Amino acid sequence: MATNDSYPPNVEAIEQRIKSIIFPRRIRIQEFIQRFDLLHHRVVGQQQFVRALNQCGVSLDHDEAKVLFHKYADEKTGGVRYYEFCDNINTVFRITQAEKNPLLEPPPPGCNMVATVDNVLDFPPAGACLPPRFTPRVLPVEKRVQIDDIIRRLALLSRARGIVFKYCYQDFDKLRSGYVSSAIFRRQFPFEAAEGKFTEEEIALLAEYFSREDADVNYNFIHNMIADKATELYLPFATSSYAPRSSNRRWSHEDMEPERKIQAAVVLKQLQMKENFKDVDHLRKGHCTRTQARAILDSKLNIHISDDDWDYLVAKYSRADGMFNYEALCDQIDRAFTMADLEKHPLARVNMPGKEIVEPAKRNRIQLLPEEEAQIDRLEQVIRTNIAKTRKAVKPTFQDFDKQRTMHVTKSQLSRIMSMLGLPLSEKDLTLLCLRYCDKGNEKEFNYLDFVLSVDLQGDPPPEDRTITDTIGSIYFTKKGEVVPLEETTALKKSLFPR
Repeated sequence: MATNDSYPPNVEAIEQRIKSIIFPRRIRIQEFIQRFDLLHHRVVGQQQFVRALNQCGVSLDHDEAKVLFHKYADEKTGGVRYYEFCDNINTVFRITQAEKNPLLEPPPPGCNMVATVDNVLDFPPAGACLPPRFTPRVLPVEKRVQIDDIIRRLALLSRARGIVFKYCYQDFDKLRSGYVSSAIFRRQFPFEAAEGKFTEEEIALLAEYFSREDADVNYNFIHNMIADKATELYLPFATSSYAPRSSNRRWSHEDMEPERKIQAAVVLKQLQMKENFKDVDHLRKGHCTRTQARAILDSKLNIHISDDDWDYLVAKYSRADGMFNYEALCDQIDRAFTMADLEKHPLARVNMPGKEIVEPAKRNRIQLLPEEEAQIDRLEQVIRTNIAKTRKAVKPTFQDFDKQRTMHVTKSQLSRIMSMLGLPLSEKDLTLLCLRYCDKGNEKEFNYLDFVLSVDLQGDPPPEDRTITDTIGSIYFTKKGEVVPLEETTALKKSLFPR
């Protein structure tokens, strides 16, 4: 506050004082001043400006108000440009006018101040421009080392005994200011000197270091230091990050074109591929950006392709200007459903997609070597012979481990199932079976349905064997609908159903 006209108050000091008042209370000054600016001219009168600050809890004397009027004066109206004033004050919370710099990356809350090469502090945290609310007293280096040792022992004992340091003093701090008198600090200290943990001199040194001018001790600051130290003392949990073992195996998808994989997924899920692309092609030009095409495949169609396959599609279906020709891709995919220029061939018949079209979307098998094929055949023959002798139910045993009926079990479950069936397998035999029947793109998920159809010949027949085929036809009517004579019908019955 100014006491002499020859020494007017400093504008920066006034703004610093206002920031220190509004920051702990999280007050937004602009909301109070805007009540006096009904036409949103961003200018208010001088008396209105002072009244708004008084409502915020900021009291200004005549000299301080005069200095602020002079800095933020509006030449046309003589009022105060409160928008500029609020921008300067709000820097205590955030970076103001960030919308003018779209490349600016705002700092996370509470980030530390980082010094650049030019010694300029970038991205200060909220309230970083304000002085700290409490600063411990300056002590010699020897006592500072002793203080650090006391804090470390306090953190260890508090964690071992489950003591929250600030709870010992909050009943004596009615205003929740974080301060208590030195006598109360000594009386409520959670560890008695008689225990031998701390001496009277150490407790007095701790109270002296964290006390202010009126000898009150900041117990809340001590609590925060203990909490930080306790966090450092915690040992990190033992973790083992998953590192998949590299495999030199080749899979069936590696030699398959990306269009073939997408076509299988579209047929399996019955997707309308072109309609999804038209949502971003309002002019129906048949082209979209590469980013839009990748987003539609991943998000809308839920078809995930590798980066190598995407690079192949971009190189094949992109124009010179970088636009992606989705119409050509969709025409290539739709060949599984229809044929090009179908309207020009009225007698042509289009067949429904068969299972060979959908196979890549369901299966991704390992490409086996000839010697591995021979070893697996011999192993399956041994298993097939034992199952035929023992007549055990193989498929129900697998289904007991497959509650969700995914037709797959894990490699460890396969080992347990074969042991339950009386056919224990070595690790080498398990690996050989997984090479043939793991068809999910990994070596862990075992397709037991194909395995059972291969080794259990007495089980349920495959679906192809259960199809009903009528090769006889009707014995009462001909193909033209005419009635068959009685003599022919009787003779046909005797040949089909002899007594």
